[in-house]
Amino acid sequence: MREREAKLIVSDSFELPDLSDAIADAELGEAVEWVADDVYHDTADLRLARWGCTVRHRDGEGWTVKIPKPSAGLVLDRIEVGFRGDREAPPTRALNLVGSLTRGAEVGEVAHLRTHRVSRVVTLPDGERVAELTDDAVRGSSRDGGESGFREIEVELAEHADDRWLAEILERFGDARSVAERPVPKAVRVLGTAAMEPPDVVVPALPAKPTAREVIRVALASSVAQLLLQLPAARLGTDPEGVHQARVAARRMNSDLKTFKPLLDAEWAAHLRDELRWMIDALGAVRD
Repeated sequence: MREREAKLIVSDSFELPDLSDAIADAELGEAVEWVADDVYHDTADLRLARWGCTVRHRDGEGWTVKIPKPSAGLVLDRIEVGFRGDREAPPTRALNLVGSLTRGAEVGEVAHLRTHRVSRVVTLPDGERVAELTDDAVRGSSRDGGESGFREIEVELAEHADDRWLAEILERFGDARSVAERPVPKAVRVLGTAAMEPPDVVVPALPAKPTAREVIRVALASSVAQLLLQLPAARLGTDPEGVHQARVAARRMNSDLKTFKPLLDAEWAAHLRDELRWMIDALGAVRD
């Protein structure tokens, strides 16, 4: 399923705004309180967190993999996939799904979070679910023994709700919207600055007068980054766009390798193009 949510870090004294008129005729349900006990797994160098991806076990729910989609502002847009399994280790299917991001590195527990959650559901008069508003008091510990705590407000849209409803609700939060420059998952906040470092593949900015090396690097990095992020969606097999975008990235990289052939190591480029052609054909078959 698709998850679209905004996350706001607020003080303990922050009071929730009146949302009664945020969406015409919508109703804010009764508060439901519960405690979530979560364990997060990642590689030693936090490859998943740095890509914005999480692998989580929650008591009573099992494992959840969250894969990022392109998003902007305060909205965190992710694909959410659930798996059965005990707390000890993520299921093989879950790890395979994010294999393009971990690239074979061993995955282990990196953070433990305990969240006291108060949630309210926003519904229309006909019962249609619009969003869920949650007020979370989070206590977390990282793999190095560091502990942290914070209060986070989440506004999560229902899967088929209109994007504009999220904007209408957030408008009522006023200055609290400016607390975060970008949405950050809870586990990433607990893990700290190491989890907020750039991912393995960064697309550098081109200078005003780039060299051939800089042009090649930007072109290849752009395709590699897109491919790595689209492969989980392609492996999931529920969104044709994921397959299409992964194939587009592979074809673009293959084309760039051909264009820049005189400037590249011939053996390395030829081997990579062979691998890319195999991937392009395989993704084409799935698409068709």
